[in-house]
Amino acid sequence: AEAFFNIRTLKTVTIKADAANIGEEAFEGHADGAVFKFSTKDSAKKAEMIRMITPDGAAFADKKGFTYEIIDVAGTVRVTGLTDAVRAKTKLMSLSIPATVEFRGGKYSVTAIADEAFQGCGNIKSVTIPVPVTTIGASAFAGAANLKTITIKSPSIETVGAGAFDGIAAGAVFKLSMKKAQKEAVKEKLTEAGYTNIR
Repeated sequence: AEAFFNIRTLKTVTIKADAANIGEEAFEGHADGAVFKFSTKDSAKKAEMIRMITPDGAAFADKKGFTYEIIDVAGTVRVTGLTDAVRAKTKLMSLSIPATVEFRGGKYSVTAIADEAFQGCGNIKSVTIPVPVTTIGASAFAGAANLKTITIKSPSIETVGAGAFDGIAAGAVFKLSMKKAQKEAVKEKLTEAGYTNIR
């Protein structure tokens, strides 16, 4: 079940089409951004193989330093924050949360920002929230004191959690980058959560 557990040098894995029983934790702790290849062209078989090695709730990081948790192995994840190395950077940076991410051969849509995901990240000056996101968790960016610009591309925001943007830079601007007809619903969600300066 843990055949290759915590081998941080493991960067490429090829799984044969006839593989029948591989534990979910067999590759736990592999290198961030490790490439998984499947020797089948059958999409249904590939999906079955991905499910075999990827548990719901699996946590991982990408090469850019974003961390994630799988919501549903069928194709959705939430971004949970940044690796310690990226959080420790002192230079102010602009973050663009990916719309999709790959893990163990599967491609996932980033549909949520977890509670407290970027809380206290003082090195963020701007952030872009991509189209698939529907949920911005409670205190997601709370205390990110230098965050001045939040660009939201998703017209499908359903939830802005309590205190999601509390304690960010004074005068911070929310820019809604979508069709005019879609802006009103997102603006309403932000306003209900207590935020202004929405453009």
